[in-house]
Parts: sequence; C-alpha cells; structure tokens
Amino acid sequence: MPLRNEQRLRDEDLGRCENMQSSMDRRAAISICERIFQISFKKPRFLKTELESKDKNFDGSNLRGTLDALSSEGVIKHLDKEIEVRNRIGLAEILMKAGRSAETLSELLSWREFERFCRNVLEANGFSVRSNIRFTLDKQRYEIDLVAAKRPHILFVDCKHWRPGGKSRYMKAALKQRLRMQAALKKESVIGIRDDNSLSSFQRLSLIVSLADVSTMSFRETPVVPIFKFNSFLIGLDQFYDELSVESLRGSALENWIDS
Repeated sequence: MPLRNEQRLRDEDLGRCENMQSSMDRRAAISICERIFQISFKKPRFLKTELESKDKNFDGSNLRGTLDALSSEGVIKHLDKEIEVRNRIGLAEILMKAGRSAETLSELLSWREFERFCRNVLEANGFSVRSNIRFTLDKQRYEIDLVAAKRPHILFVDCKHWRPGGKSRYMKAALKQRLRMQAALKKESVIGIRDDNSLSSFQRLSLIVSLADVSTMSFRETPVVPIFKFNSFLIGLDQFYDELSVESLRGSALENWIDS
C-alpha cells in the first residue's frame, strides 16, 4: 500500500512539473511574440539577434519552438538568420488573447493595421464586413472605413487612429460619420450587403472606434468607443440598441452598460 501511495505522489509531482513547464513555455512564447511585435513596428524584417533584450521580463528560452509555431501559422517567415513578419494583426490577436491591452497593442499598429484590427474584432463577433467603401452622391465624394452587417444590425464604422484629443474633435468626426452613413443609405448599391430585404429593415448605426482611451460618449446618435471596449460594445449591442437609438443618449449611459 505505501508503494502505491508513493507512486501516486510521484505521478502528481510529475503532473505538476509538466503543468509548470507548460506554463513557463507559454510565458516565454508570449514574451517572444511581444518582442517581435515591438521590433516589427518599424522593421518588418530583422536579424534574429535583435530579439535579444535587456528587459528583465523578456524570456527567450523557448525561441526555436515559438518561431516554428509562428512560421507554421503564416505569421512570420523564419529565415536562417532573419525573421520576416508577414501578419502583424495575427501577432496582435495572439497577444490580446494572452491578456495584453488592445489599446497598448493598437499603439504599435499603423492606421491601416488598426483598421484591419477593428475589422477582425467585428468578424470575430459574426459580422460580415466590407472595407474602404468609396462613392459619389450629388457630386460629393465619400469614403467609409468599414460597413459591418449582422442581422438586425448594420454598422458604419470610422476607425480613428488618434491620440487623445478634445471632445470637439470627436463631435466633428461623429457628425461627418453620420452624414456618410446617410449618404450611403441613399445609394444602397455601394454598400454591397447581400440580403433579400432592403437596408431599411436593418437597425442602422454610425460609429467611431478610437485608439485613444477616451470616455465612451455619443454625438448625434454616433457612439465613440475606445478600442479596448469595442468587443464589449458589440457583445451588448442586441440588448442595448434601444438606448443607442435615443437621440438624447448621454455618454454615461454607454459607459455604464459597456463596463457592466
């Protein structure tokens, strides 16, 4: 009997060691991904030696395994002495799933990558998305960053890769986005949403997603949502759309339900 107990304890110790090693490997992999993400902001192709960091939080102990895994996913191309980053958005999503702040990650994205990041968040929530819709109406040219549809909602999204600024800046942006949405609805063919019914059957919303950690607010029925709250905003959209549709909506109301 004592032998069985000893064997059981050895098995439990082995299991704990394996779990600990797995946890250490994950931490090392995330540390390496962060370093690659930081370097590739300015240099999409760089020497492997540049991954070495004096940062005490950097852990390069699982470098080969991490590079092989990223290469197999098409995120990087692992060359002999170099690394070529091919999908920075993929890296950002890996890091966000590991608990890194969406706002912090977005600061290391170009405006075009930020737009793609917003699109991926929409698609992850089941929306069909079209990007960079350009059209002319009454001799006026318009462009909308993203149009996203998931019944019963259709969103007209402006992605603002802005640092913090005054409220008046967002008021002007919200008004312009509202006008873009209204123009697009007058010319439904440019939106390209495949549906048997007219767009009038959708609940329509103009929306601004901001890089900056601004207070969630709404102007002219156009919510301004910081990127790190965008996912929560979409998850709660069905339940709280009635609030969003009220023209007198205050930012505090949005803040309450997004944070809940």
